[in-house]
Formats: sequence, structure tokens, C-alpha cells
Amino acid sequence: MNRRLFLKVFGSLAGLFGISKTITGTREPGPSLSVMQSITNETYTRFVCVHPKDIQLSFDVQSESGEYAAQPHLQKSFTRDHSRFIVTQAHFKLTLEAQKYILTLKDKDTQQILDQRYFKSLNSSKNLSTFAFCSCMLDLLHEPKIWNSLVRKKPDYAFFIGDNVYTDSRDPFGSYPTHPKMLWDRYVETRNRLQIFKSKNLIPILALWDDHDFGGNDNGQDYPYIKESTEIFHIFFDMNPSQEQPGFQRGPGVASTLRRPGQLFVFADNRSYRLEKKSTHPYAHFGKNQEDWLLKQMKAFQGQIYFVSGGQFFAKHRGRETFIQNHPTNLNLLLKKISQLSSRVIFISGDRHYSEVASVDHPALGYKTYEVTSSGMHSLTVPGLAYVFPRPGRIAATAVYNFCLFKRLNDHTNVQAINARGRSVFSVNLWTQIRG
Repeated sequence: MNRRLFLKVFGSLAGLFGISKTITGTREPGPSLSVMQSITNETYTRFVCVHPKDIQLSFDVQSESGEYAAQPHLQKSFTRDHSRFIVTQAHFKLTLEAQKYILTLKDKDTQQILDQRYFKSLNSSKNLSTFAFCSCMLDLLHEPKIWNSLVRKKPDYAFFIGDNVYTDSRDPFGSYPTHPKMLWDRYVETRNRLQIFKSKNLIPILALWDDHDFGGNDNGQDYPYIKESTEIFHIFFDMNPSQEQPGFQRGPGVASTLRRPGQLFVFADNRSYRLEKKSTHPYAHFGKNQEDWLLKQMKAFQGQIYFVSGGQFFAKHRGRETFIQNHPTNLNLLLKKISQLSSRVIFISGDRHYSEVASVDHPALGYKTYEVTSSGMHSLTVPGLAYVFPRPGRIAATAVYNFCLFKRLNDHTNVQAINARGRSVFSVNLWTQIRG
């Protein structure tokens, strides 16, 4: 039985027999609602809250000093008839004079305070100094300590890069496509369980999906509920563009970019337009419209580009869903186009339930670079899993629960795999602008 099939059988049995409480332990005391901070700059931020339908929320923000207070600039809610929960998005204008704030959530009818969180604004004229990539968050194996570890590291952003929700965990054999009702329910269940959404100190989150949150194991453009899945993704992550946040752009599917003066984060949707395995179509992986959009975002950019996708790019592992394994023709053509860009690209991926840093020297690209795989926060894994799948150029790897933390230093970027104790499992220095 392969890894993905075992995971799905395990998840289904756990849900069927109600053993998830045994796995996750008792819920930690603290905030009661599920709250996420989304795209943020110095003058604007967004929040997403999942809460019972019988509670109407009111939001307010004030600076930590108490000198600035604001009501939502925009507030809207989403639900489904079958669900007991509602998702409320709230957008706030911020003041340039403050960086630290308090978010207060109240029952609109009684004005009782239900929750309070702390958050910061971010200066969009500066590069991100610290950022984390996170993937593979099976809620049935929830490990609160890994999220506490992330919060203690205080990254400017946490990038969720796929399998953020296991929407298909109740269908162990993939016998039917995940229905939109189940998509919604699994998003709600995950939000109500994961510690990151209970944290008193919020971290801005930007997201991308892979197959399990898209709708099913190894699914691509033949998945019948792409429209519904995309809508639900944007409800829960609130990643629609706005004029108040020009550094963020949304592309086809769930693709997006986040731009800083010397950094460009390019998030590619590797599911919505994906063709069957071994297709030789020149746009088999990302689709033509999306690929053209991604390249347009990168063209003429001067700085470090991070090209992010849910699945690995360059690992040649038979039977695995890597770009080079599934669609080598498309990868070769895309790399030739990337080689013509003004800036060099570092590739970021998730999916594999182990993290690694590997050097990449593909002839179509024309220069050496890296692929950094960050996986997983809490997913099915075993010690030494990475070494079951060796690859050329590997510099470091680990299969413990972890996330990859990037720190921008004076003349290079450091990447570390951080475990649930907050300790570095490996540390690798990348150069920020690769020459030669």
C-alpha cells in the first residue's frame, strides 16, 4: 500500500471510529474562535473567522497604544445551508503611526467579548526578513506544538503551500470525487482544530493548494467541482485582490503573487489545469493561460524570485507526482523561458511529508539553483522517509514534523527546518542572487 493510500485509509478509519480526539489530545485552553490574518501591509489587513451560525460577530481594531481605533472597512459572511458554521471576512484600514494592534471579536447582539488577538502590520516598502513555508496539515494528526513553534519564530508571513486541508480523508480509495459539501465541512473542521487559528498572536497567511485540499488524491482538471473548490478556497483564505494592497495579485485558479522591492513570491496552481500523467502537451502542468500569467509577473523583476508549487519540481521518483516525472516536456519548455528572466529563481515545493534542500542544475535552466521542499506540519511520516527517496544534489533532509523558515541576511538567505520544539533540524545558507 503506498503512502497516500495508507494515509487516506487511516484518515477514514479515524473519522469513522471517532479516534481523532485520541490523536489530537484535549483542546488547549485559550481563544475559542477560529481566526486567521490574511494579506497585510502598513495600511490594510484582513481577517477570516469561522464561527457558529447562531453568533453574529462584530469586529474592532485598536492600536496597542490605544491611540487608533477602527471598525471594519468591509465585512461579509459566507455559509452553506447544510453547515452549522459561517465564515466571516473583515477588512480594516490601519494607520501608518502604529505597527502593533489588538483585534476584538464580540457578539453583535450582547456586545460580549468573545475573543481577542494581537497582530502587526507590515511595511510593504521593505523585504520580508523572515518567512515560513508550511504544508501537509492532516488534522487527524494535529500537533499543536509545531504551530506554537511557528508562532514563536515570528515570521513576517506563513505561506501555506498545499494539503492545508485533507478534504478527501473520508474516502480512502478515491472512489468518488469530493463533493462541495464535504469540501466545506472539511475546511470548517480543520479551521476549528488547528492550533494556528487559536493562537493569541496572529501571523499573516497566504495560501496555495495541492491535491488533497483541491478535492482528491492526484486530481487535475478532470475534477468535476473545480469552480466550487476554488470559491471555497477563497472564502477561507480571502485572497481576492484589492486596490489597498497593490503588492498582491491574484492569477488564474488559485495562483497569486506577493511582491516586495527585492522579493517576488510566485504561487502556481498545479491542479486546476493539470493534464493526465505523461502528457506531452506543452502546457500540461499549469495550463497556458496560467503559465503565461506567471511568466508575465516574473518578467523584468529585479530581485530574488521564489517560484512556489504544491508538488516537487525536479525529484525523479517513479510513481510520484513531481513535475519532471509527470510532465517533463512542459518542464523543459518552461525552464527555457525562465532562463530568459532578469532574475534567478529558487523553487519551493511541499507534498512529500519530508523537507529537503537540494541543488538543481537542469540544462534547460542554464544556471544552478535550489529546490527547497517544506513538508509536513503534521502528516503521515516515518523516520528516515526522505532517504527512501534519494535524489542527486540533496544537501539536507528531515522527515520529522517541521516547517522551513527563511531568514534574509546581509549577503545570503538562510533556510532552516524547524521542529515542534523550535529547534533547527538542518540549516543551509542559500545565496540571494545566484551568479554564474
